[in-house]
Amino acid sequence: VVYALSNIKTEDIEEALVHQTQLARQEKDLYCLALMALANQNYGKEKEAQELRNLIEEQINGQPISEWKAIATLTYSYGYSKQVELASWVALALLESETKNLPQLEAIMQFLYENKRGSGYFGSTQATALALKVMLKYSQIFSRPSESGELEIYVNQVLAASKKYNEATKGVITFDDLDSYFMEV
Repeated sequence: VVYALSNIKTEDIEEALVHQTQLARQEKDLYCLALMALANQNYGKEKEAQELRNLIEEQINGQPISEWKAIATLTYSYGYSKQVELASWVALALLESETKNLPQLEAIMQFLYENKRGSGYFGSTQATALALKVMLKYSQIFSRPSESGELEIYVNQVLAASKKYNEATKGVITFDDLDSYFMEV
């Protein structure tokens, strides 16, 4: 509830925010830590949010995502859906960090990609919504270059192709005219 209220910046919930943040620190439950990191972030409490993200990173460090634990979820999910929800909340919290843990975020994205069901869902409706939210936020942050530059492809120390890009460039940069540099064996 505190996290939900933080999304609309409800006033007068400071006491609840402090209480739930302390509770998350005590229990060290990944699900609660992630929600409270996000709630604190929403209220501009960067120091508290970063402390909670640090606790998250300590708990997940070197541990396979399939073994992450949460006492419960908001919708009482279990099994596969619970793991997708948990991974999604953790990723959302980590994406708010100034110094993003790229290897961990990439591992979560890979986990979500590998656990997508046939027709594009991730288990329960809640798990699917959260996984899609993470994928959207991840792509918004990482799909564009942060500066201008030029990609160059060299074959035997000879420039074969180049393409310029800038901050507005979206998606994958492709090179279509490289056939002549390959030979059939």
